Amino acid sequence: MTEEEGAAAEQHGAGMRDGARVADRLGRCRPLYHPDAMLTLCCTRKIRDRLKLATELPPPGEPSTALGNWYVNLVRFGRLQLVLATSERSLLTLIFPAKELRESLEHRIQVGLRALLYALDVPCAAIDLEIAEMQLFLYGSASNRSVLGSMKQLALDLSYAIEDGSDATALALRLSETPMSALGGAGPWKHFGVPRAVARDLLMARLATNALHQCP
Repeated sequence: MTEEEGAAAEQHGAGMRDGARVADRLGRCRPLYHPDAMLTLCCTRKIRDRLKLATELPPPGEPSTALGNWYVNLVRFGRLQLVLATSERSLLTLIFPAKELRESLEHRIQVGLRALLYALDVPCAAIDLEIAEMQLFLYGSASNRSVLGSMKQLALDLSYAIEDGSDATALALRLSETPMSALGGAGPWKHFGVPRAVARDLLMARLATNALHQCP
């Protein structure tokens, strides 16, 4: 790697750290707790090795969240190592520096998701409800080949966008607009779906269902 490439990687890393600090502030705004909430972090071999998890993990359980379980993988762009966390149901993808795996992976996903959904103008009530369901995290195998294939495509798209030094949330916003064949859709793009639109539909449907259950 040339000195110019190394400097670009360092600059991008600084942008990622700034984005993470903003996400942390958003994540601390409203502490939430729901005793029955759970989801599975489906870890690839690279993540299992980095976190020193068991070689064989159980299959993912049924999640309580609207966006489903999250698939987590480690990708490299030169000297820069990033973690991609992708929603199984919407393919909405979070991005953060790999060194933050030393902290709480669960915490990074919570605050990163809150920051991304806020940037996508998802209503606060829908965001709070989803985060409230993300309390008990289990670790499981990354067994959904469709999601893993989509993550490879998203990583390729990210490789073209990463040179501009955008922070984590800005990059996640760009990926959220990527048409994905695994999602399907309607209209002229019926063979594709867009993660941000699919995620919003799932979150709003869950919010409406929750409101009905709370009616006297």
